[in-house]
Amino acid sequence: MSTDVESLRGVRRLRAVIGAPGVRGLLLARSFGSLPIGMIPLGIILLLRAAGRSYALAGIADGGYALGLAAMQPVFGRLIDRIGMGRVLVPLGLLFPGVLVALALVGSSGAPAAATVALALLSGATVPPLGACMRTLWPTLVSTPALRPTAFAIDATLQELAFIVGPPLLAALVALASPRVALFAAAGGGGVGAIVFASRAHARHERTRRTGGALRSAGVRRLLAMSAVLGGAFGATEVAMPAFCERHGARPAAGLILAALALGSACGGAFFGARAPRVPAPRRLLVALGGYAVLLAPLLVAPTIPVMAVFAFFSGMPIAPAFAGAYQLLDRFSVPGAVTETFAWNTTCLFVGASGGTALGGALIVGGSYRASIALAIVLGFACALLVAGYARGTQLDS
Repeated sequence: MSTDVESLRGVRRLRAVIGAPGVRGLLLARSFGSLPIGMIPLGIILLLRAAGRSYALAGIADGGYALGLAAMQPVFGRLIDRIGMGRVLVPLGLLFPGVLVALALVGSSGAPAAATVALALLSGATVPPLGACMRTLWPTLVSTPALRPTAFAIDATLQELAFIVGPPLLAALVALASPRVALFAAAGGGGVGAIVFASRAHARHERTRRTGGALRSAGVRRLLAMSAVLGGAFGATEVAMPAFCERHGARPAAGLILAALALGSACGGAFFGARAPRVPAPRRLLVALGGYAVLLAPLLVAPTIPVMAVFAFFSGMPIAPAFAGAYQLLDRFSVPGAVTETFAWNTTCLFVGASGGTALGGALIVGGSYRASIALAIVLGFACALLVAGYARGTQLDS
């Protein structure tokens, strides 16, 4: 049976994972519940600008949202490992929509800036950790180890879909109604997704005796450091795109370029997931990270916005495969009883790294040009590859 599974290729391999008992429902709930992650940052900016508030306040509120999310994800992950998914996700599925609706009402009513920022912070602090929960469940959903890389590739691909579908969906809702209504929809989607996910995951989450905190594992710490650096590369690239588009007279086109990058990542994840891996996980991760750094280089010489979108698509293709490899290794080296916390820490590290990359990239753009920020992303991409290369040599991992 194992040999038959290992020989699966293409769509048959993807179906073997998606068709496993219970997987489809969980994936749908997770995908639906994760859409707000791609909607809220832009939604906050559009909400406050529509109310006549400054870009400075919008930026602070967005930063507060990201800070709240980064701070609380590991806390929720630890709670889930201790008391179960249902007892954490259901309350969050009720609390998160309420807070986000309050933010939409307060932000559009001219309320004090402090109240708006506080609600943005609380909105981020109540986001249900559906991604971490899904990654925790994969070993129980897919019992054949040969299919785990495909499962994590599917997970990474769905993660990108939130950033492909979320912003255009938000923009459409804003055009049809208002930013406030768009955030109401994000609140409803996040809440329903979390509660449905919790109802389906409750019987599948197998808690184990906890032997320590997630950060006790040296392998996990190295991977989390890599995630923070990779997040920095993402942040530096993200802030470079509006500067590039502004130089070419169309700043809003930055959203299309970033969507092309996310689409490339999703395509790369689907392609990787359809193939049976033939090399060890650390080597797969090393190749993906090295490829990402190399494929960022053409962004330095893109002459037009359409060409930049094409380059961004190809530079995004290694991202989901890199995530898939990282998820597989995080699962393997997580401390028993702390798997969800481990994946939640990964989310935090990516957000913190992205914030730092955005800030440093922005400073480089002010002092030079968008190319300086892209160059920073390239350097950070190679730094990630070096971290993984040392990790692979030090632990002598097999696949």
